Amino acid sequence: MSIDNIGKITNKVEIGRRSFEDPKWIACKKEVAKRDKGLCQFQFCISLVEANQLVVGNQKQLDPAHVIAASDDAENIYNPKNVVTLQRYIHRRMDDYQNPLNGESITKNEHYYWWWRIITHKIEKYNDNVDYKEMVENFIRC
Repeated sequence: MSIDNIGKITNKVEIGRRSFEDPKWIACKKEVAKRDKGLCQFQFCISLVEANQLVVGNQKQLDPAHVIAASDDAENIYNPKNVVTLQRYIHRRMDDYQNPLNGESITKNEHYYWWWRIITHKIEKYNDNVDYKEMVENFIRC
Protein backbone atom coordinates (compact mmCIF):
# COMPACT_ATOMS: atom_id res chain seq x y z
CA MET A 1 0.00 0.00 0.00
CA SER A 2 1.05 3.57 -0.55
CA ILE A 3 -0.19 7.04 0.31
CA ASP A 4 -1.16 9.20 -2.65
CA ASN A 5 -0.79 12.98 -2.93
CA ILE A 6 -3.95 13.70 -0.93
CA GLY A 7 -3.11 11.31 1.89
CA LYS A 8 -5.46 8.50 0.86
CA ILE A 9 -4.10 4.94 1.14
CA THR A 10 -4.28 3.04 -2.16
CA ASN A 11 -3.35 -0.44 -3.28
CA LYS A 12 -0.49 -0.29 -5.81
CA VAL A 13 -2.39 -2.55 -8.21
CA GLU A 14 -5.17 0.04 -8.35
CA ILE A 15 -2.75 2.57 -9.81
CA GLY A 16 -1.13 0.18 -12.28
CA ARG A 17 1.84 -1.07 -10.25
CA ARG A 18 2.34 -4.46 -8.69
CA SER A 19 4.21 -5.27 -5.53
CA PHE A 20 7.01 -7.82 -5.87
CA GLU A 21 5.26 -9.76 -3.07
CA ASP A 22 1.86 -9.76 -4.80
CA PRO A 23 0.87 -13.47 -4.93
CA LYS A 24 -1.20 -13.01 -8.12
CA TRP A 25 1.74 -11.33 -9.88
CA ILE A 26 4.14 -14.02 -8.66
CA ALA A 27 1.81 -16.74 -9.99
CA CYS A 28 1.39 -14.95 -13.33
CA LYS A 29 5.16 -14.51 -13.77
CA LYS A 30 5.74 -18.17 -12.90
CA GLU A 31 3.19 -19.33 -15.48
CA VAL A 32 4.67 -17.03 -18.15
CA ALA A 33 8.24 -18.17 -17.40
CA LYS A 34 7.15 -21.80 -17.75
CA ARG A 35 5.25 -21.14 -21.00
CA ASP A 36 8.10 -19.07 -22.48
CA LYS A 37 10.75 -21.53 -21.22
CA GLY A 38 12.77 -18.62 -19.85
CA LEU A 39 13.47 -17.30 -23.36
CA CYS A 40 12.99 -13.86 -24.87
CA GLN A 41 10.01 -14.22 -27.19
CA PHE A 42 11.22 -11.54 -29.59
CA GLN A 43 13.67 -13.95 -31.21
CA PHE A 44 10.77 -16.08 -32.45
CA CYS A 45 9.08 -13.32 -34.46
CA ILE A 46 11.95 -11.96 -36.54
CA SER A 47 13.46 -13.15 -39.80
CA LEU A 48 17.16 -13.81 -40.33
CA VAL A 49 17.39 -10.52 -42.23
CA GLU A 50 15.79 -8.67 -39.29
CA ALA A 51 18.04 -10.50 -36.83
CA ASN A 52 21.03 -9.11 -38.74
CA GLN A 53 19.53 -5.59 -38.51
CA LEU A 54 18.96 -5.86 -34.75
CA VAL A 55 20.78 -3.22 -32.72
CA VAL A 56 21.37 -5.13 -29.51
CA GLY A 57 20.98 -3.19 -26.29
CA ASN A 58 23.08 -3.63 -23.18
CA GLN A 59 20.26 -4.66 -20.81
CA LYS A 60 19.87 -8.33 -21.60
CA GLN A 61 18.21 -9.55 -18.39
CA LEU A 62 14.77 -11.04 -18.90
CA ASP A 63 11.59 -9.22 -17.86
CA PRO A 64 7.93 -10.16 -17.80
CA ALA A 65 6.46 -7.50 -20.11
CA HIS A 66 2.81 -6.48 -20.34
CA VAL A 67 1.58 -6.38 -23.92
CA ILE A 68 -1.18 -3.94 -23.04
CA ALA A 69 0.18 -1.75 -20.28
CA ALA A 70 -1.20 -2.43 -16.81
CA SER A 71 -2.10 1.26 -16.54
CA ASP A 72 -4.25 0.94 -19.71
CA ASP A 73 -5.92 -2.38 -18.86
CA ALA A 74 -6.05 -3.21 -15.14
CA GLU A 75 -8.42 -6.09 -15.89
CA ASN A 76 -5.62 -8.02 -17.63
CA ILE A 77 -2.72 -7.32 -15.25
CA TYR A 78 -2.57 -10.97 -14.19
CA ASN A 79 -3.62 -12.51 -17.51
CA PRO A 80 -0.65 -14.59 -18.75
CA LYS A 81 -1.76 -13.93 -22.35
CA ASN A 82 -0.99 -10.25 -21.66
CA VAL A 83 2.53 -10.94 -20.36
CA VAL A 84 5.55 -12.18 -22.33
CA THR A 85 9.21 -12.71 -21.54
CA LEU A 86 11.46 -10.12 -23.21
CA GLN A 87 15.02 -8.95 -22.76
CA ARG A 88 14.94 -5.64 -20.94
CA TYR A 89 16.18 -3.54 -23.87
CA ILE A 90 13.37 -4.92 -26.07
CA HIS A 91 10.87 -4.38 -23.24
CA ARG A 92 11.96 -0.75 -22.86
CA ARG A 93 11.78 -0.11 -26.58
CA MET A 94 8.25 -1.52 -26.67
CA ASP A 95 7.21 0.57 -23.65
CA ASP A 96 8.69 3.67 -25.30
CA TYR A 97 7.00 3.13 -28.70
CA GLN A 98 10.30 2.38 -30.41
CA ASN A 99 11.05 -0.12 -33.13
CA PRO A 100 12.41 -3.13 -31.20
CA LEU A 101 14.97 -3.77 -33.95
CA ASN A 102 16.68 -0.39 -33.85
CA GLY A 103 15.10 1.91 -31.25
CA GLU A 104 13.61 4.36 -33.78
CA SER A 105 10.23 5.94 -32.98
CA ILE A 106 7.15 4.15 -34.30
CA THR A 107 3.43 4.89 -34.54
CA LYS A 108 0.85 3.43 -32.17
CA ASN A 109 -0.33 1.01 -34.86
CA GLU A 110 3.27 -0.08 -35.55
CA HIS A 111 3.70 -0.59 -31.80
CA TYR A 112 0.78 -3.00 -31.75
CA TYR A 113 2.03 -4.62 -34.98
CA TRP A 114 5.22 -5.57 -33.15
CA TRP A 115 3.23 -6.88 -30.17
CA TRP A 116 1.13 -8.92 -32.60
CA ARG A 117 4.27 -10.47 -34.04
CA ILE A 118 5.72 -11.15 -30.58
CA ILE A 119 2.65 -12.82 -29.11
CA THR A 120 1.87 -14.88 -32.22
CA HIS A 121 5.47 -15.58 -33.32
CA LYS A 122 4.43 -14.50 -36.81
CA ILE A 123 6.86 -13.00 -39.27
CA GLU A 124 4.76 -10.76 -41.47
CA LYS A 125 5.03 -7.42 -43.21
CA TYR A 126 3.39 -4.37 -41.71
CA ASN A 127 0.05 -3.41 -43.28
CA ASP A 128 -1.11 0.13 -42.55
CA ASN A 129 -4.72 -0.89 -43.26
CA VAL A 130 -4.80 -3.36 -40.36
CA ASP A 131 -5.86 -2.35 -36.85
CA TYR A 132 -3.20 -4.25 -34.90
CA LYS A 133 -4.39 -2.92 -31.55
CA GLU A 134 -7.77 -4.60 -32.06
CA MET A 135 -6.05 -7.85 -33.10
CA VAL A 136 -3.84 -7.80 -30.00
CA GLU A 137 -6.76 -7.00 -27.68
CA ASN A 138 -8.86 -9.82 -29.16
CA PHE A 139 -5.98 -12.28 -28.80
CA ILE A 140 -5.43 -11.38 -25.14
CA ARG A 141 -9.09 -11.40 -24.17
CA CYS A 142 -9.96 -14.73 -25.85
